[in-house]
Order: sequence, then structure tokens, then C-alpha cells
Amino acid sequence: MAVFGNNLFGLQMTAVLGGLFSLIGVYLLIWRLFNSHRLAVLTTILVSINIAHIHFSRIAAYMDPWSFGYFALFFLIDGLKARRAASFGLAGVFLGFSLQMYFSGRVLIFIIFLFLIYTFYSAGTDYTE
Repeated sequence: MAVFGNNLFGLQMTAVLGGLFSLIGVYLLIWRLFNSHRLAVLTTILVSINIAHIHFSRIAAYMDPWSFGYFALFFLIDGLKARRAASFGLAGVFLGFSLQMYFSGRVLIFIIFLFLIYTFYSAGTDYTE
């Protein structure tokens, strides 16, 4: 609010910036998961016109944890794919910020847990048969 003013415009700009950062996080997450910039752009466009994303990105308290959560998931995937310790560290920092923001960010613990179970289960499965 110090940058945009101590008024309603300044208050709502935090939600706008949170929505923008969440779109950047969605793009990076999809790009790293599927190694496709085209799919990442398409997903980001679909998320940006999604009525639920538009609605909740206008309320800063609901949007903040997911802005950090997408980056936490991105750095977790990056750490698993590239075997970088720094990515795991950044994933933990963003996860910590997400958990402290609002209650909805706490579901990330279960998402990451189920993702890791799926990853370790499917790592030994050969799908070429």
C-alpha cells in the first residue's frame, strides 16, 4: 500500500499482483511438468479467463497462499527432475509462506504427499509393454 496509496486502489492491487504471480506460477509449473511451452501458455490462458480464478484473485486473503503454492510445486518438480538441492530449499520456503497465509494453503501438504506417493509408485512401472 506504500507504493499504490493508502486507499481502496492500493488495497486491491495486492490481490491483482497475487493473481498475476499465480498465473506466472501456473505457467512455470505446467512447463516444468510437461516440458511444453505451448501447453503452458494454453493452460495459463485458460486459467486467466476461469471465473473462479478471476473471483478469488480479487480477494487477497484467498489468493495469497496459491501464489506461493504454485511456486512451491514448481520448485519441487524442478528439484525432482533436475536433482537440485536449491530447488528443494526454495520449494520449502514457498511452502512455508503458503502455509502461513491462509487455511486453503494447508491442502498443499496433502497434494505433495499424494504426488510423491504416485511418483515413487510409478517410477518402477514400465509402460512400454
